[in-house]
Amino acid sequence: MDSKDAEEQLIESTDLSNRLHITNTPLPRDIFKNKILYDLQFRKRFYCGTLLVLALWLGITSWIASIDVPGAIVFGFFSGIFLPFLIPIYMQTTNMGWDDRSVRSFMIEIIKVSPGDNMAKWDAIAAEMNPVFHANSRWATPYFFYDGQCCQSRFTNRFVLPYLKEQKNFSPVVVPFVKAAVDKYMEHFNAQLQQMTMGSSTD
Repeated sequence: MDSKDAEEQLIESTDLSNRLHITNTPLPRDIFKNKILYDLQFRKRFYCGTLLVLALWLGITSWIASIDVPGAIVFGFFSGIFLPFLIPIYMQTTNMGWDDRSVRSFMIEIIKVSPGDNMAKWDAIAAEMNPVFHANSRWATPYFFYDGQCCQSRFTNRFVLPYLKEQKNFSPVVVPFVKAAVDKYMEHFNAQLQQMTMGSSTD
C-alpha cells in the first residue's frame, strides 16, 4: 500500500464516522493555571513513584547513617539501586497512550486538517485528539496534549524526525498512516521553500 492509497483509504474509512467529534473543547492550557500543574497531572504516576522511592531512600539512608556508615557510600549505593527504577517509570509515562489505534486516529486528523505550522489548526487537532487518546487507552489522561504547540512538538519528535532519518521504529500497522501524515505535513514546508527559492531567483 503506497502513501496515496493509504491516505485515500484512511480518509474514506467508515471508522471516521465513529470518531469523537469535539467542538469548542477546552485545552489543558485553558484548564490548568500553569504548565507545571498540567505536568503533575500528566506524569502523576512518575511523580508518585519518585516520591515513594525517595521516601524509601531517605528512610534507609537515615537508618544506615545511624549505624555510622559513611554518607558517600550510602548515597552511591542506594543511588545505584533506586535510579534504575525511576528511569523506566519516566519512560513508561512518556509512552503511555501511544497505542496503534490512537496513532492511526492522530495521523488521520493531521492528514485531514493539514496544519503545517498553523498553531490554531494544531490547537484544534489537540482538542480533537485528547478525548480520543483517553478513550483508546486507560493509561492516557484526558489532557494528553497541553496545547497545539505541544501536539506539533510530539508529532515532530515522535514521527516526523524518525521518519525523515529513516529510523522507522513504528508498528507495521501504522507505517502507511505515518508516511501519509508526514508527507502531508512536509508539503507545507516544501511549498514555503519553493516560494523562497522562486522569490530569490527573481531578484
